[in-house]
Amino acid sequence: MPVPRSRALLIDFEGIDGSGKGTQARRLCERLSAERIPCALISFPRYSETLFGRAVGEFLNGRFGALDQVHPFLVSLLFAGDRFESKGLLETALAQNEVVVLDRYVPSNIAHQASKRAGPERQELIDQILR
Repeated sequence: MPVPRSRALLIDFEGIDGSGKGTQARRLCERLSAERIPCALISFPRYSETLFGRAVGEFLNGRFGALDQVHPFLVSLLFAGDRFESKGLLETALAQNEVVVLDRYVPSNIAHQASKRAGPERQELIDQILR
């Protein structure tokens, strides 16, 4: 029988590629499950699960041009679309008081895209992503 929880919890693992985010997120969910605490593990982007996730994969594979030639705001929209398509999954897990563990989320989008700009343009891009 699961341990009763009074509220939902969302935990996000962030970091550079290959830093172990996915491993740590998976290990946390395994530990929570062993303690009978319901856990949902979601990795972003969701390359094969959403239309926008597939588009992110195509972008990263160069389908839309060189990675440094596509405007970061347009790229950020692909990642935002992936998160939007996943909204129901997140809401359902949180409504069921599961611990939702994310392997990347909004901060990764900000870091990756904002790093492509400098000065006021960088802050403008961050503000656009956070809207």
